Amino acid sequence: MTGVTHRIFWTPYIYSVLRKPSSEFVCWGDMTKLAASGVATAFALVMLGGSAVATLQVNRVDAATPMSQHTSARVDPMRVGQCRIEYDGLAADQQPAPMECEHAQWVAQRWGGRVIEKTATGPVQRAVYQGRNNFAGVPASDVPRAGYCRAWIEGADEQPAESDCRTAERIAAALGGRVLFMPL
Repeated sequence: MTGVTHRIFWTPYIYSVLRKPSSEFVCWGDMTKLAASGVATAFALVMLGGSAVATLQVNRVDAATPMSQHTSARVDPMRVGQCRIEYDGLAADQQPAPMECEHAQWVAQRWGGRVIEKTATGPVQRAVYQGRNNFAGVPASDVPRAGYCRAWIEGADEQPAESDCRTAERIAAALGGRVLFMPL
């Protein structure tokens, strides 16, 4: 077999480095494929090993931090660059969960509230919007779950159940109430 077939490989660099044609290696193309797959496998193992080491370091730091079973301080779940919407009339533990700032701006423009962004230096109020979301006089047990609405009728003995926002808007319009919305 004197002729050699030229092939196009996905790794031309490896192909050029490992290609050593001589009289001893008649099938150098097959060896290049084998070596390339070996290099790819080694790279994948190094990446997996690196992620395992990073996980071990995080766990070690978490284990080194003393945890108290009787901690009453509220932990701020916001990361730097995240926002949250704050509403008057809601306790701190009833406020919506942190979200992306673009989403918080969009929701607050439609429903009202203060947009708070967490920066490296601390929380910063980005905007205040007047809207129809008014939680004044609403007990914490009647605040809708995240992503749901509730029609709120002032002075009613029994309030309508939480529902999707379209249904809550129909009920509130028919009974002269307002709609409460809790963002995701």
